[in-house]
This record gives sequence, C-alpha cells and structure tokens, in this order.
Amino acid sequence: MTETAPALRPGGTRLAGMFEPTPKNVLCASAVQHLGWRASFGAVVLMGLVTLVAIIRLIPALKQEEAVSIVRQVRALAQPKLLLLLLTGALGCSSLFGVFTYIAPLLQDVTGISEAGVPWVLVLFGFGVTAGNILGGKLVDWKLMPTMIGSFLLLAIILALLAADLRMPVAAVVTVFVWASLPSACCQGCRSAS
Repeated sequence: MTETAPALRPGGTRLAGMFEPTPKNVLCASAVQHLGWRASFGAVVLMGLVTLVAIIRLIPALKQEEAVSIVRQVRALAQPKLLLLLLTGALGCSSLFGVFTYIAPLLQDVTGISEAGVPWVLVLFGFGVTAGNILGGKLVDWKLMPTMIGSFLLLAIILALLAADLRMPVAAVVTVFVWASLPSACCQGCRSAS
C-alpha cells in the first residue's frame, strides 16, 4: 500500500502536525519564566520573528485566481453554520486556556506540587495537547460529528473531575494530561469542518 502524499491526507490528520512541538515549547517557556516576565515576552518575539522568516522563505507565493471582495468575506461570516462553528471552537479553546491560566498556582497551592515539579506537569500537558491533536485528527477524519460531540462531553466530565481531584497529586496529573488532549480534539473537529 502506498502512503498518501501530505497534501492529500485527510484534513484532521494533516492539521495535527501543527502542534507536535508543543511539549518542547511548554518546557522552554517554563525555563524562560525563571528569567523574568520580560524574558518570556522576548522569547515570544524571537519565536515570532523566526516563524515570520520561515514563512517568507519556505512557503511559495500562490496566485489567487479570483479576487474576493471584503463584502463577500463579511457576508460569509454571517452564515449561521459558520458562526456556530466559530462559537464551538471558541468554547473548546477557552475551556483550555481559562483553566491553563491558573494551572501553576492550582498545582502548587491546591495539589501541593513543588515549584520545580510544575514545569514537568506542563511538559506532560504539552504531550496531552499533542496526543489530542493526533488522535483527534484521526477520529475527526473517521467520524466528524460523533468525535466533536464525544470530545465536548468528555471535556465537561474531565473539567468537573479536575476540580474534584486537584487535592490528589497523581489523579490531578493524570487528569491534566487527559484534559489537555480533549480541547485539542474538539478544535480538530472545528478546523476540519470549516
């Protein structure tokens, strides 16, 4: 059996590769955090500049066959299906970043994990995001709606479970991994459906 060319792979599986570097980025961000908040912003600026140069150098210029007017683009945003898709994606992502904003103090103050242990939990979180993207991409390519509905249902359960098991370090760490994977799977469905 021959392997499918990357450009012809199903959408969810192809998009899953975007998040492969997540565990490394989380670890680097945790390391830079100890240098102060200015170093974190400097690292983001540096990564942005490297990305910009890579985009300019590596992505070929594509000629657009037909110009799309701004009115047509705005009109496309008014479609109820697209608005529902955008709202769904926003809810999935906000459930991730809403809790992630407070994950370090929660792990330290409630769970009792040391400050030195938090970056390792965040690395595990990064692996969860990566796993969610890979598995979510494959499931979305197989069955879009059941994957999205199941992912959101499991996400609600895991967030409730996270609130309940934050006082148990092992359970909290396992839940953080599973929690990190679910919004990624939800967002895979939103990307593939668009």
